[in-house]
Amino acid sequence: WRESPAEEVQAYELNTVTYGMASSPFVAVRTLKQCVDDNKECIEDPARAERAAQCMSSSFYVDDLLTSVDNPAEASELAHDVDRILKQGHFELRKWNSNDRCTVDSIAGPAPLDPELMVPNEDTSVLGIQWTPTTDRLFYKLSLGPLTTPPTKRIALSESSQLYDPLGLLTPVIIRGRIFVQSLWKEKLHWDTPLPELLRNEYEDFRAALFSVEQLTIPRWIGGRKTSPLTLYGFCDSSKKAYAAAIYARTTAEDGEVRVELLTSKARVTPVKE
Repeated sequence: WRESPAEEVQAYELNTVTYGMASSPFVAVRTLKQCVDDNKECIEDPARAERAAQCMSSSFYVDDLLTSVDNPAEASELAHDVDRILKQGHFELRKWNSNDRCTVDSIAGPAPLDPELMVPNEDTSVLGIQWTPTTDRLFYKLSLGPLTTPPTKRIALSESSQLYDPLGLLTPVIIRGRIFVQSLWKEKLHWDTPLPELLRNEYEDFRAALFSVEQLTIPRWIGGRKTSPLTLYGFCDSSKKAYAAAIYARTTAEDGEVRVELLTSKARVTPVKE
């Protein structure tokens, strides 16, 4: 780079991953993998080193680590090992959180010097999903304000897309919005044309019902343990408007208690062309 043709060209080198480039996700993941390969031997216990390496290889989502273990002692041990490996490459994990307060305190101490290393044990966001650590439940937030203008196709599409639900726990709600948007396309309405009265009433009813989603909380833990038998059950069905599939996890605890939780689901609107 140089400011003017009269100056000498200077070479600059990027020492951080530049966000937004096509190669950025790969570079971030590849850097972590290299850090694991180069530094996992800093953990003296081979079994612990391998467990930490496996966690870093499978539980990092770009720069977020999200994993689950059977007990607080294992969580604290794993966190320290992962943190130690990353520090060899001058990477510092921040904002630890857990559904067990003692685990959080054991990672950075009850009074960390750097407040950015921790987050309060209250509502937080995990990979875009809202989570309450104290109750270990997932929940959803909406950012819908009052309708100040007549709804249009643009508004309906924008608002019905605001629910971020990668696990498909809200599929019965979200698919209604997608079916409605498809009906707008069938009507061949322009983006900013106010909806006809029948469609406007239908959308306002759907929009009003969306706010009940904020009252819904879902357990994060599906009941699985290393010693618990786990069975997956899949269901699928279709109609003239949509088709969907759902997978449930059935676990059996050591005391014989059976637990069934929705694991994930997917739904699609039936194509316009039959």
